[in-house]
Amino acid sequence: MVSRENDVEIWKKYFSKEGVPSTIFEDDLMVAFHDIRPRAKLHVLVVPKQHIRGSESLDERHLPLLKKMHEVGKQVLSENSGLAHSTDLEKDFIFGFHRYPLRSVNHLHMHCLLRPLKHEVFNLSFTEWLPRYGFISLESVFRQIAPDEPKG
Repeated sequence: MVSRENDVEIWKKYFSKEGVPSTIFEDDLMVAFHDIRPRAKLHVLVVPKQHIRGSESLDERHLPLLKKMHEVGKQVLSENSGLAHSTDLEKDFIFGFHRYPLRSVNHLHMHCLLRPLKHEVFNLSFTEWLPRYGFISLESVFRQIAPDEPKG
């Protein structure tokens, strides 16, 4: 992996509002903002303030955080997409994480996108076509860390 600026420092810049394109949600646990390289008309990142390296570091202890990230992701996509009253948000939305080696920053951040993606090639970046690498959906993370738990 290419050496980059300290990953925690990158997110600290986001949290301190240096260069953030537009923060659309923030509380004590997380922040949500528009991706600086959007792959869809609406592409938001939900980032916990607690440092977690990536989705492979998640376990049952993180379920409340993941459920809150999902709730925030649905909220910001719904409010910014005009689909607030859609009965099937999961059909229109994509929620998930890039894993090493495709992860750009070693700090957990959930991608929240509104379909369709801007270009057909981006579909490969946001589907689970590479087992154990690439993208993993939030639903798959829930199944892995707590298979008997409702996803929330």
